[in-house]
Amino acid sequence: MVLDHSKPHQKYFERICAIPHVSYNEKALSDYIVSRARELGYWHHQDELHNVIVRVPASPGYEDSEPLMLQGHMDMVGTKLPDCGHDFDTDPLRLYVEDGVLRARGTTLGADDGVAVAYMLAIMDEREAPHPPLDCVFTVQEEVGCVGARATAESGFIRARRMIGLDAAGEHVTVVGNYCSDKLITDLPLRRAPLAGERVLRAELSGIAPPSFGLEALDERANAVKYLAWLLQNAGGELRLISLCGGTAENAHPLSCTAELAAWDADSVRAHLTELTDKGLRLELTESTAEEAFDAESTAAALAMIGELPNGTIEHTDEYMLTSNLIGMVETTAEGLRLTGSTRCRSSELNGALLASLRAAADKYGARQSTEVRYRSWDYMENSPLRELFARLVRSEWEREIREEICPGGLEISDYAAAIPGLDAIAIGPLSGDYHVPAEWLDIASFDRVYDMLLKMLENLK
Repeated sequence: MVLDHSKPHQKYFERICAIPHVSYNEKALSDYIVSRARELGYWHHQDELHNVIVRVPASPGYEDSEPLMLQGHMDMVGTKLPDCGHDFDTDPLRLYVEDGVLRARGTTLGADDGVAVAYMLAIMDEREAPHPPLDCVFTVQEEVGCVGARATAESGFIRARRMIGLDAAGEHVTVVGNYCSDKLITDLPLRRAPLAGERVLRAELSGIAPPSFGLEALDERANAVKYLAWLLQNAGGELRLISLCGGTAENAHPLSCTAELAAWDADSVRAHLTELTDKGLRLELTESTAEEAFDAESTAAALAMIGELPNGTIEHTDEYMLTSNLIGMVETTAEGLRLTGSTRCRSSELNGALLASLRAAADKYGARQSTEVRYRSWDYMENSPLRELFARLVRSEWEREIREEICPGGLEISDYAAAIPGLDAIAIGPLSGDYHVPAEWLDIASFDRVYDMLLKMLENLK
């Protein structure tokens, strides 16, 4: 036991960390939530995707209050350090606390969005806490496109027309809008030819530090796929690519990448690769075998295209990012190479313009691109009673002023706002950060404070 189980939100956070719940593998956690709802005697609905909606009756004296939706997603992004043997499909997270901060050893923590799941499960248990009728909505597959949010928003089971989203961070910060994003798949057809006596090398790059998300464009060293492609382009001598594999998720920076390549002068290529690799990074070169490789022209096209496609912030003001693109994964297919990543833009118009420019870059090399909506934009609402309540309570309880922010990532609120006209919504959460990378953290004291603030908000929604 790492956390304080006398506090219900801490108890539930530790419990869900013992249940694997990366995207597409949320069933066990979904079933656990259903079992709690059943034990507590609450109406609940679990759909075929494993989304769960739980209706918590109003406390005495709150029966005539308007319902409120609490919402968060069950899935987490599963990334780990290259030398970590964790299996996200079967293994519990290994939690530890250092200086009041909670982390998981070698992996992501899943505070995004285990915080929301823990808060809602705790409130379901809080029999004495005053609150209006609650729709507690637990969704799946947020990290891969807000799939669960769209399904529940259109389900007809949500009564509430006001909503507190629990997928945010910053304590006194309230999120009042979010960017939009598309999943982008780029398929580059390549020609293969038999090896003609070349030696085969396997190059495994690791040691990439997870980048911080700022306003500046990132260079190749922030992305293992781009950096290894750059190394191969500059290795000297003629080489042919056999395979390229790196990254674990469309929305997480790849921290390692592996290539197999064929070269006539393998010793010279080995020397150049070793010399070019930055200090602090690890490039392991070993002998391998293969029967065929992509031809020289195809290899040049693949490496050039990876180098040309941007990674990180593309446009920004002095205050915030406008557009960005992430190359999250590369894999070798039967036809050639596939890059999978995601855009992130402040508006749908900017996103459309970015996709057009990325398509033009891919077209130069004969690549095909397809897109899939990950999340929509959510526009700012001028008049929000929920935001006004949060501001008043933060002022009285914490002696601070709230800070309104537009989330540069996606929030499921955008799907509920599209489905529920006039929805009054805010998003709040504790101090946490480094999402989607193994350095992810959660401030425990802030985790407690925001839970207490949430209870205070529910009390004031009579």
